[in-house]
Amino acid sequence: LGASGSKLLRARLGGRFDVCVVDEAGQVNQPNALGALFLAKSFVLVGDHHQLPPLVRSAEARRMGMDLSLFQRLANAHPDCVAKLRYQYRMAMKVMMLPNELVYGGLLLCGSEEVAHAKLHLPAYPAALDKPGALKQGSKQG
Repeated sequence: LGASGSKLLRARLGGRFDVCVVDEAGQVNQPNALGALFLAKSFVLVGDHHQLPPLVRSAEARRMGMDLSLFQRLANAHPDCVAKLRYQYRMAMKVMMLPNELVYGGLLLCGSEEVAHAKLHLPAYPAALDKPGALKQGSKQG
């Protein structure tokens, strides 16, 4: 999106793109998304409208609906055009459990066994991580 306003890029490509791909589209406010999409023949919005919405500081802009992303607006209007996230590669299975139940209806899966069983390794605290409850406030580490 930031490149869509580049005079050099627009001059080299004649001001048009074949496809505009907007990543994290659920976090992009509508004016920014539309500016880029008007330069393309077609577009793909990628992201998750159930996660972080656009950051809108102005109360007036929020009242006007600018805290709703174009992605969310289109997903609401055309749910049959939305491909739902099925496999994720960022969270271990235990971390994924809460958003999976609250947002994805239990349908979200880890993309690999490596992701599913990933653990955070902190070299300075290896013993503390191996003991259940060792990091609770007031507990003594041995």
